[in-house]
Amino acid sequence: MGDFFGFDHYENVRHGVAYGWEHLLFVSIFAVIAIGLAIFLGLYYRKRPFPEKNKVIIMSAITIDTIEIFKIVFLCIREKDPLYFLHTLPLHFCSIFLIAIPLAAFSRGRLKEASLDFIAMFGILGAAAGTYGAANLYSQRPVFCFENLISATTHWISGFVSLYIIISNMMTLKLKNTWIVASILATFFGLALIADYTIPPDGIKITNYMYLRSADGTPYKMFYAMVKGNLVLYPVVVFILFALYASIFYGGYYLVLHIIKKRKQNND
Repeated sequence: MGDFFGFDHYENVRHGVAYGWEHLLFVSIFAVIAIGLAIFLGLYYRKRPFPEKNKVIIMSAITIDTIEIFKIVFLCIREKDPLYFLHTLPLHFCSIFLIAIPLAAFSRGRLKEASLDFIAMFGILGAAAGTYGAANLYSQRPVFCFENLISATTHWISGFVSLYIIISNMMTLKLKNTWIVASILATFFGLALIADYTIPPDGIKITNYMYLRSADGTPYKMFYAMVKGNLVLYPVVVFILFALYASIFYGGYYLVLHIIKKRKQNND
């Protein structure tokens, strides 16, 4: 059990291999469960009243944050450092949903709409990026261990909620709410940058929330190399990438609506 919980920091056990069969199988199990559950519940609640649909968001919010709080408390105990939580703040891109899902569950009005849209757009991206894309993390410890189990669970809760919002027809993508969606992303970018340059390193490892100081083996590495590691240009490029993704998502959504509208007009 000590090997699973990492009390020896996984020094005496075999580490995983990035994109090895164990890594891909492990995260794919979570992906299949999340996607299947999102399809089932999304279709089940699709034509039901909004408050009933929202109950799934509420339960997801409670579940994901309870798991994350347990992880933080455990890591502080394991590391014998009550301030260790500073290195586990919800400031990675994938961790935004620890805040965004409760926001979508319990807020009202345009903030609720924008939060639902934010999760719908970015949740599945975060789930895939944090499990398949962050393969470097799976080579730093055994594939089946405490951190990876918690990570895969919380990431794919985000992926589940993202798909559920889309399938259950809770997503609106109202253009008047785009500034709120952009503000959510920009706020976390700003907080991540502040944390990166104010929180002391964890041993020899620099604080690198949202990987805004270094690509650190993530898919960002090509863009980090492109700007030659410039500490100003690099985070700007990363933000632009997210903005482009959101623009494509919005554009694709309204293009589909336009095509459907045209077909209805032609049929009439």
